Amino acid sequence: MAVVTILDLNAGRPNSGVSAIRQAVAETGHEAVVVDVRGGDALPEAPEAIVATGGPGSPHEPGGWQTPFRRCLRSAVLRDTPLLAICYSFQVLSSELGARVQKLEHRRMGIFPMRRTQDGTEDSWLAASGGEVFEMRGWGVWRGDLKVLATGAEGDTTAARFGDHAVGCVFHPEAEPFSVSAWLDVPDNQAMLGRLDGTPSPEDMREAAPRLVDVREALLAGFLRGL
Repeated sequence: MAVVTILDLNAGRPNSGVSAIRQAVAETGHEAVVVDVRGGDALPEAPEAIVATGGPGSPHEPGGWQTPFRRCLRSAVLRDTPLLAICYSFQVLSSELGARVQKLEHRRMGIFPMRRTQDGTEDSWLAASGGEVFEMRGWGVWRGDLKVLATGAEGDTTAARFGDHAVGCVFHPEAEPFSVSAWLDVPDNQAMLGRLDGTPSPEDMREAAPRLVDVREALLAGFLRGL
């Protein structure tokens, strides 16, 4: 059993993603410790394993919490600590490792096909995952000191390997069919989707949502089982 530190970047807001990660940690026989990064919780000096979450805002935003957060992620890569960086955390870590991180031309909100690179089809972490992923982002990552495993519609990096035990993705491997369906039930979200170019319809996403289980099993639970 490992102690998995969940670095919560959701600014104190209740979040189904953190709950899903905690559940996956428990299901794979590990112990979870949640750290409220933006709330100023102390970051562990030598964690056994880390799952760093998504969250709102710009990956370039200032804040007293940013420096220790970036240091923690970089240290995990250098120490070969098992690390899974998701969405916002993926963008921050990629930036810390020299990638260009900037706003996308078109926001990505919904379920989209995963576009693996050749490295991605051969990678022990990504290769077994399903073919569709849930994205909720306005920022993209381009190159940097990482191995690109999957790419987005604008040529940006959507999944990468940072080291032997450090991986990340800009999509949400913790997304579950019921949480996505609940998100689609919110009228404001439906209206927002209607204003975005290239976004699948709510009906198409409801049909695709059950297939997200394969991604959760391979990329989140698979990462945890490997600890």
